[in-house]
Amino acid sequence: MLIPERRTEEAARHIGDERSPDSTRIVSWRELPTLVANHTDKPHLWHALSTFAEETGSSNLIELATSDSFPRSREIAENISLFLSSADEISEAFHEASGSARGEKGSRRRFKFSHNDGNDRPWLQSGATGNENWGLDIDLGYDGKSGIWLFHQKSDHYFDLRIGYFRNSLSPTARRRIEKLARRCVVERTELDYVEEEFRRLGTYLSNEEQNSLNVLLHVFDVRTARNYFPTSTVFAGINDETYRHGMRFSLGDRTVEAFLGPPVGKAWIRSSIFIRHDDDEFEVRPKARQTGKDYVLSVWQAIADHLLP
Repeated sequence: MLIPERRTEEAARHIGDERSPDSTRIVSWRELPTLVANHTDKPHLWHALSTFAEETGSSNLIELATSDSFPRSREIAENISLFLSSADEISEAFHEASGSARGEKGSRRRFKFSHNDGNDRPWLQSGATGNENWGLDIDLGYDGKSGIWLFHQKSDHYFDLRIGYFRNSLSPTARRRIEKLARRCVVERTELDYVEEEFRRLGTYLSNEEQNSLNVLLHVFDVRTARNYFPTSTVFAGINDETYRHGMRFSLGDRTVEAFLGPPVGKAWIRSSIFIRHDDDEFEVRPKARQTGKDYVLSVWQAIADHLLP
């Protein structure tokens, strides 16, 4: 039985339940290249098949496989940074207003990567925990638009805030919209009776190139797919560093590596890229010329694995 590695335990239980013959053997696609190594003169093809099969059915890199060269200019990096900064301002305003509407002291809430491998995509979100039914989500998948989305944790109800980014701080109009929606979310617990077309677009939206670049960077933190490329005992945890720096901690035994969107505090982000911290040392995984988005994500994971493994 050939299956993705993440399903081997499930398959073993199924075989036990069905009382399959003892001759049934479970083999993961990841193991396949090793099993056929002595019987083929084209091992690279088996590795390619193994990787593809392991990815299929998960949130994966297939959509990035045929992408053009990964866009990485200074302007792209600066605008992504502005977008993430504005998103955290939106998060702070939203949670302060919703907390106040619940009669609670509003707390500053930042976006953070989820480490739940049940997510079918990279999940950078804020809120929708505990008694909060509504939260915020950064996602580029809806109609190809960059933006911050309001979502309900118990349903598939999403709403585009129609707010982009601002170079200084949120405009008064944007802040009023956020605070109004936050108060309504406390009262209307399942869905909001609004029509999003009533709201005009505020701020600046990322260009197509900038969206593509951010999409590549977000895939680095796609836990469900990353598990196909790291040892099974690797532990993932979303973390933030200083002000607007989102990232994830990868742990294996007593070894830990952290990866971040954006450079160390006090340093300029001169191209869209990932920075890695290991033993208090930080370095950039620099995109290579004509490198595709998928290749860049794999190069980041390889750099992380190199520091995790003995």
